[in-house]
Amino acid sequence: MRIAAAVDVRTGPSFDSSQGGTVVEAHLIDFEGDVQNTELSLRFVRRLRDQVQFGGPDDITAQLDRDVVAAIAELRPEF
Repeated sequence: MRIAAAVDVRTGPSFDSSQGGTVVEAHLIDFEGDVQNTELSLRFVRRLRDQVQFGGPDDITAQLDRDVVAAIAELRPEF
């Protein structure tokens, strides 16, 4: 099964300076279900933007919404 996703790979914090290390988060687009404890693999298609630090959770949410729109536009031919 293939599921479109917007993926965030970051080193360091998004807005909370106590966060550290490398983090990989995948926002699965138009998917409802439970993938906890499921092995997934990612295939990166294109980098959408550079890493930025945000002022808080609302800023991250707004950017994620824009990233999902960009990911759908990029992946539409495949999905």
